[in-house]
Amino acid sequence: MLLRFEGLNTSSYILDVFDRVLQYEIEAHSAVLEAAILLDEVADDPAPLMISNDRDTYVVLEQTLFVNPKRRTHATGAEWPIAFGDILGPRPGNPIKRRGFFSGRDDLVFFVASPECDLIRKDGLVTALLVAGSLKNIDMAKPGLAVTAKTTPVITMNGNQRFQIDWNFGDLRTISLDQVKRLLHLDRGDMSIVARLREGPALSLRQQLLSNVGRVGELAPLPRSWRFRADLYLPLQEGGAQPITIPDGVVITGNVLIPRRGKFATLIIDSNCEADLTEVLLGLDLDNVANRSKASFETLKEQSRIRQIFRSGFQGVDLPLSMSRTAGLLKLGEEQPETDEKKPKIDKVATIVNGDADEDLLANIEPNAGLVLQVYLESDM
Repeated sequence: MLLRFEGLNTSSYILDVFDRVLQYEIEAHSAVLEAAILLDEVADDPAPLMISNDRDTYVVLEQTLFVNPKRRTHATGAEWPIAFGDILGPRPGNPIKRRGFFSGRDDLVFFVASPECDLIRKDGLVTALLVAGSLKNIDMAKPGLAVTAKTTPVITMNGNQRFQIDWNFGDLRTISLDQVKRLLHLDRGDMSIVARLREGPALSLRQQLLSNVGRVGELAPLPRSWRFRADLYLPLQEGGAQPITIPDGVVITGNVLIPRRGKFATLIIDSNCEADLTEVLLGLDLDNVANRSKASFETLKEQSRIRQIFRSGFQGVDLPLSMSRTAGLLKLGEEQPETDEKKPKIDKVATIVNGDADEDLLANIEPNAGLVLQVYLESDM
């Protein structure tokens, strides 16, 4: 009876209520709170990365940003077939018309910015407000991974292809109810609802339009990561690089971590190969190593510095990962930058080479390269 004038299905309303009630109950669950407190004890001295079947933080990030697709398809009873926070994109499999709604662009999407209450009722809106955004393929070897207040850091489309969305708040569009129904038509439509942002991220985007209203706090996005495999090399006095022999059955793997600003990365080696790799590094014969690289290897002869490879990792790797990049271990006893926007203070000990690099690059590696890691990202493996 209370909802009969709202124009919203009772089932949809109750799902929204249950969502908030469930969160309230979780926040009061003593076992959850006690487990959370334990995280504070390791925050300042984190344990080494452990092996797991899935370290893909993009999955967790998407789940914090978007409503579950099954919840999104539940009928709300609203007059409009779109809702606040929806992201509209071209229908998969349909050719994009040059003079159509997406102007022939396969990288164009729209965020529905109109208030939810106005999209529910018949007498609410004549046209809905849309914000245009551009899809950028998430690729470690390309720049442009910085996340700002005008960015949705990840969205999965076309099966399993990942993009980030850069929103252009100077490109505002409107769409009528008849247009929406025509474009979303199952047989003849050219548009689909790609995803629906949760209330927090959707409100944050809308706040960019309403500059006279204070910002809405939001959960900081997790660092992004890629799994990698690496081959190790020594730079030689006579030039070129020599492969370092690794024990049979040992594979050097790890994670590439990217801060939100996306200017540089950290490579952390998995702890499952810590014992084997430590023994290899301590046992290296440096007689034939390039003279200008010997200082780097002397640093890696200290077991405490080797341990950093598996804790804080190789730091300060400039993005994009193309050709070769300098990497180092955090300087001991020095104060580091307080934000991840600034490059950390490092002792250079290594050079990172992209797995796509040809043999000529390794043959002409700089004599001061230090330990050379040829990195094969997950997409290359």
